[in-house]
Amino acid sequence: MEIIFYDFFIFLYLLAIIANIILGLFIFLKDRKNKLNILFSLFSISIAIWSFGNFYPDFMYALNNFDLTYSQSIDLQVFANNFTTIGSVFQAAFLLHFILVFTERDKWFKSKISVILLYIPAVLFCCIERINPIMLSPSGWISWYALVLYIILYTLIGLVICFQYRKTAKNADMKRQVSLIIIAILIPFIGGIALEVIPRLISYTIMSLTTTFTTLTALIIFYTIVKYNLMAPLKEQLKITEEKYKNLFNTIPDSILLLSSKGTIIEINDTACKTWGVQKNQIIGNHISSIGARGGEDERVRILQQAVSSTMFEEYEQTFGNKYFQYLFVPTRTFDEENNVLIIERDITETKAAENKMKEANRIIESANETLQEKVEEETKKISYLLEQKEQFIIQLSHDLRTPLGPILNLLKIVRSHEKEQEEKEMLEVIQKNADYLKNLVNKSIEIARLDSQNVTSNPLVIHLHAAIDTYVDNKKYLLKTKGIVVENTINPDLVILYDEYEFEILIANLIENAINYNTEYGRIICHARKDKMAIEISIQDTGIGMTEQQIRHAFEEFYKADDSRHHLQSIGLGLSICKRIVEKNGGRIWIESKGLGNGITVFFTIPFDSDKKMKGDV
Repeated sequence: MEIIFYDFFIFLYLLAIIANIILGLFIFLKDRKNKLNILFSLFSISIAIWSFGNFYPDFMYALNNFDLTYSQSIDLQVFANNFTTIGSVFQAAFLLHFILVFTERDKWFKSKISVILLYIPAVLFCCIERINPIMLSPSGWISWYALVLYIILYTLIGLVICFQYRKTAKNADMKRQVSLIIIAILIPFIGGIALEVIPRLISYTIMSLTTTFTTLTALIIFYTIVKYNLMAPLKEQLKITEEKYKNLFNTIPDSILLLSSKGTIIEINDTACKTWGVQKNQIIGNHISSIGARGGEDERVRILQQAVSSTMFEEYEQTFGNKYFQYLFVPTRTFDEENNVLIIERDITETKAAENKMKEANRIIESANETLQEKVEEETKKISYLLEQKEQFIIQLSHDLRTPLGPILNLLKIVRSHEKEQEEKEMLEVIQKNADYLKNLVNKSIEIARLDSQNVTSNPLVIHLHAAIDTYVDNKKYLLKTKGIVVENTINPDLVILYDEYEFEILIANLIENAINYNTEYGRIICHARKDKMAIEISIQDTGIGMTEQQIRHAFEEFYKADDSRHHLQSIGLGLSICKRIVEKNGGRIWIESKGLGNGITVFFTIPFDSDKKMKGDV
C-alpha cells in the first residue's frame, strides 16, 4: 500500500512539472512583450524546477528499488537540492514581481537597480546552495530558517499589496481578479498547515503535497489571466482602447477639433465634420482656415482661428443669427511636447431657448406676485379697517349697554330689599339674573375686543403663580363654600412667570369660574403646574360634569356651552374662547382632556420660555 502511495506522489510531481511547463510556455508564446506574461511564465517554470527537485530523488529511489548506498543518497539529495532551492527562491521573487505589475505598483521598480535588489536574496541563496549544500538543508538551521522566512516574507508582502489594491479597485472585474490572486497565494499556506496538522491528528505520515498546492496557485493565476484577457498582446489592448476612444470621440454631440500651434488640424470628430460639411480625410493636416464657411458663418471660422494663439483655458458664448454657441479652448501637450489646443464648440441654442422661456416665466410670475401682493395689501387694509370698525362698534355698543345697566342693577337691589311679596321677589330675581347675564356678556365682549385690538400691547410683569391663584380663589370663597367645593393649589410657591397681569387674571378667572360653574356639589378643583425645558404647563382640573370628544372639539368656539340647559344664565360661552386668545397671543397652547361625561375635565395651557422672558423658580 505504501509503495502504491509512493508511486502516486511521484506521478503528482511529474504531472506538476509537465503542467507548469505547459502553462509557462503557453502564456509566454502568446505575447513575449507583455510583462505580466513573462513574469507568470518565469513563475510557472520556477514551480516546474522546484517540482523536479522533489520528483528526481523519489523517482531514483523507486527506480533502484530503494537500494542506494549512503554516498549515492547524499549525492542524489545534493543534486536535487540545487533544483528545489532555485525553484523555491525564484518562484517567490517572480510571484511578488508579478503582483507588483498586476496591481500597477511596478512604478516602484522603474530603475534596473531596484529590480536587481528584488532578486538579490534569491541569487544569494542559490550561491549558498552551490558553496555548501548542507547549510540549506533542515540540518543547517540558520540558513534553512532564513530561506523559509524569505519565502514567507515575500508572500506576505504580495498578500498585503493585493488586499490594498482590492480596497481601491475601480470596478467589480478588478476586484474579482485580485480576489482570485489572493486565493491562489493562500492555497499553499493553507495546504502546508493542513499537512502539518492532519498527520498529528490521524497518527499517519502523509507525503508532501506542497508541489500540488503550488501548481494549483499557478492554475488559478493562469485562469485569471485567460478569463480577463490579461495575456492579450499589448498592441491588441491598445487597439481595443483606441477603438473605444474613437467611438466615444465621434459620438460626442459637440464639435471637437485638435489644432497644432500653427493652426493645423490634427484631429476632428464626426460631429464637427457634419457641422462644417467637410470630410475627415480631406481636412486633417490642413490649416483651420480651410474649413469653408457656409452663409453667415465667417465669424465662427474666425473664432476657431483665434484658438490657435490660446495659452490658457478659455470659455465664452457667441451668437450667430438665431444660433447660440459655447466655446471651450483647452491648451494641451502631446508626447513630443508640442503645444496644441483643443477646441470644443457646443450648440446651446435649445438651452438658451429654455433659459429664455424660464426667464419669461419668472417675469410673469414676479409680475403676478406683485399684482397679488398689491391686492393682498389692499384687502388687508380693508380687513384692518373693518376689524377696527368692528372693534369700535363693540366697544361703543358695550359702553352704551353698560351705562344704563349700572343704575338698573343698583335699583334692582333696592327694589328687592323692599319687596315683601314672594312672587314679586321671584320675578325680580329673574330680572336680576338676566341683567347680570347681560352685564357679563358686555364685559366679555369688551375683553374680546381688547384682545383682538392691534393697538393694545401686553405689559409683562413678574407673577407668582401660587399667590395669583390663591387671590382669585379667595375672592370666590363665598360661592365655593355655598357649593361645598374644595380648591387644592399644588403649585410651588417659588414658581414665577412673566405675563401681562390683566390678561393672566382674565385667563385664571375664566378657567376657575368654569370649574366652579360646571362642578358638582362638594366637588374638587386642583391647580397644578410643571416645568420642562421648553415651557411651564399649568392645569386646572375639576370633578364636574365632564365632556365628550365632540364637546371638546367645539369647546373653544364662541358662545359654545357644554351644558346649556343647566347653566344658561351662569355662562355665556365666551370664557374658553377668551382663554384661547390670551394663551395663543403669548405663544402658548391650550387644550382639554376628559375621560367622558361625569368624570370632570382638565384644562391645560402652556407658557413657553422666551429669550426675552426669563422664567425663574422650580416647580
